Amino acid sequence: MPESEKQQTILLHSPDRDLTKSLSFLLQEKFSIITTQCIEDLRRSRGDTSIALVVADLEKMVPQLLAEFQRWRREGNAVPIIGLYAYRQKEPSLERSIRRIVREVLYKPVPIDHVLAAIAQELHIDDCVLLQQDRPHTQQKRIE
Repeated sequence: MPESEKQQTILLHSPDRDLTKSLSFLLQEKFSIITTQCIEDLRRSRGDTSIALVVADLEKMVPQLLAEFQRWRREGNAVPIIGLYAYRQKEPSLERSIRRIVREVLYKPVPIDHVLAAIAQELHIDDCVLLQQDRPHTQQKRIE
């Protein structure tokens, strides 16, 4: 593939395999995808300079994830991070910590089209490229 047509790489991190599979399915035609489910896998990806964007589910182990992303920054990996997070009103200091590290926070539950639009915005591509791609359709049976 010529350099000008080389796909960008997106790392999807979530302990929820269904989430990473769903996002992978929607993005795989336009991007190279790396998925991780645990901190150790994420840590091994730290030095991968091909990663253009990280989409991270911040639902579990938030302090450990933030510490890992801080290590990325200290080592010079300034890849943008989109965080998926369920807001907790009783934890404003955690919210501030997330916002210091993550470029954009999308609050769960978040429609998938909002995630795709955020990815398009961060990678400076037309969101129509992602939002209008072919998606699986459910077949409806007519009852006669």
